[in-house]
Amino acid sequence: MRRFTGALVGLLTAGCCFLPATPAAAACVSTGNPYPAVPPAVQRLNPRAVWPQTRGLGIKVAVIDSGVNANHPQLRGRVVAGGDLIQGDSSGALTDCLGHGTLVAGTIAGGGVNGTGFVGMAPDATIISIKTLDNLTLQQGLEGRIATAIRTAVSLHADVINMSLTTTNDDPSLRAAVAFAEQNDVVVVAAAGNQKQQGNQVQYPAAYPGVLAVAAVKSDGTRAEYSETGSYVSVAAPGEDITGPSGSGDGYVTTNTGAAENGGTSYAAPYVSGLAALVRAYYPKLSAKQVVNRIITTADGADSGHNDELGTGVINPYQAVNAILSTGSAQAPKSAALATPTNPNDRDGMTRPIALGVAGAALLIGLLALVCAYVVPRGQARGWRPGRLAVAASAKAKPAPKS
Repeated sequence: MRRFTGALVGLLTAGCCFLPATPAAAACVSTGNPYPAVPPAVQRLNPRAVWPQTRGLGIKVAVIDSGVNANHPQLRGRVVAGGDLIQGDSSGALTDCLGHGTLVAGTIAGGGVNGTGFVGMAPDATIISIKTLDNLTLQQGLEGRIATAIRTAVSLHADVINMSLTTTNDDPSLRAAVAFAEQNDVVVVAAAGNQKQQGNQVQYPAAYPGVLAVAAVKSDGTRAEYSETGSYVSVAAPGEDITGPSGSGDGYVTTNTGAAENGGTSYAAPYVSGLAALVRAYYPKLSAKQVVNRIITTADGADSGHNDELGTGVINPYQAVNAILSTGSAQAPKSAALATPTNPNDRDGMTRPIALGVAGAALLIGLLALVCAYVVPRGQARGWRPGRLAVAASAKAKPAPKS
């Protein structure tokens, strides 16, 4: 049986409406309340630490989901319609009675507004909303719609694709679409699935090669019980007690801690997609594969290697942007003049000092080598007498004899 990750049931009961025949005319009920605090997941990942360097400007993130409430204050002006594969009306992509896609989109690119502590990971990124599901059609034709949505995202020049949905069916068209996106240099991010306690079946598209498959962690950093495990899991991100924009109106919703249907890997995945947008904006010459590698190798716990529960660990935005992984033009940031903020997530505080120390030592060694290779042999050849240029300079410095 095909299953979905995320807050489908929870958001339905929170006040979202059913879609009528014409999605563009949907009159969804406003849900949610103001949220002045900074959500725990935002506190932990602290995307503001890298905003002086990158905010995701110029990066397009396709959200293949239930649509997006494009009128929410924190998403207004950040969302474009990529298509509605349920009803065929492209404007339906900018409505979201289910609420799932809006919370995902807000997590990726929600901008700051007065009165709330919630912010998205990459507030200057653009969301491409491609509606592939609603609360009426959850299963039939799912794989085909996801495959079509992926190809649509590629045609609209998406840099990152977020898929907070899963299926246990390894469909050839879906597999081919994911490969097509990767061939076109798109970072593909997918939820790992919430069915660990119901058999832990392999989930797609998360399990396809090259996909950043995201597990969910609780507030203490351990894997949420429902978060699926497997060798295909790449990294992890917060998946419980998640707050973000509501699917209608201008309020906010918060998922219930510990309930897979109200949180989970659906909401962990967009944190990774937002981070991918930050990295792609800061390192424009990196390929999608290099971006994926940077995110995986800078996660907290990467030094301990990969495990089937959390991959290489919880993502670390500061390290993903600032870590020195290798040399070469592809690793050069977009602007070297941008200031590097104080690192709140560098556990030992040594990353930058070590890098500066290595650079200084290399410069000193180069100067010593120059002295040994050029200055010393010439001095020995002259018996350490002053050279011609030095004698001439000395002669010019002497005062002319008086007549």
